[in-house]
Amino acid sequence: MTATVTIIGKTKGSPDDTQNTLAHFYQQDLGTGARMAQGDGTATGLILWANAIGVENASGFKAKIETAATADRTYTLPDAAGTVVLGDGTGVTDKDAFRAAISNERQALLASDFTTTEDTAQSVTGFLLSLEADAIYQLSAVLRVSSSVAASAVRPSLTGPAASLSYLTAITRRGNEDLRFDAFDQVASFANSEGVDLPEIMTIEGVIAINSTTPASDLGLAIQTETNGHTARLLAGSVLTLKKLN
Repeated sequence: MTATVTIIGKTKGSPDDTQNTLAHFYQQDLGTGARMAQGDGTATGLILWANAIGVENASGFKAKIETAATADRTYTLPDAAGTVVLGDGTGVTDKDAFRAAISNERQALLASDFTTTEDTAQSVTGFLLSLEADAIYQLSAVLRVSSSVAASAVRPSLTGPAASLSYLTAITRRGNEDLRFDAFDQVASFANSEGVDLPEIMTIEGVIAINSTTPASDLGLAIQTETNGHTARLLAGSVLTLKKLN
């Protein structure tokens, strides 16, 4: 038998005591759902299942929040200055970070130009992305580069934790010239540049697999000039992207 308990003549707790509360509690099994309706019993109802809470509209459609937790969990909604914390424990503060967390994609954006006159690889400051053990990543980079001498090219290389590397397979491209990366610190030996201090685009596309050894360093980028003493620049707006595939 279903019992209905009606509570009337109670205020909603605000200074306006003209608003009464009429609640109906239906004694149903947890698997079926216990229903609470506000008003005259025909409005949208709150439904309680064994592991979920939901509301049902006048058309009979339900919206449900459900848990599959195997231990106690607390979900804390932040105030305006707070963050939404996802499963990896990192704070998400804006729509771009939220989209990245959902898609397993992270980016490093170069905020200011990086310059070198060395013909040996120089790591680009702050242009880094962390790696995890037992992970496979899709790598993508769009690099804005320029050189002070047209006959001297900017030469990039990827840096990372070689001891943790299972494989690196990538192509770096400048114009119609392609060069292969199959190891960290391998230099793409491009020749010439588009012109004196003329920005041009280099791209890197590939896959990185990290073995079970915890990486000791991050994925990064280094550049060097073809000829010592000439200036090679990685320009602001260059972006390095990793998308975790597993």
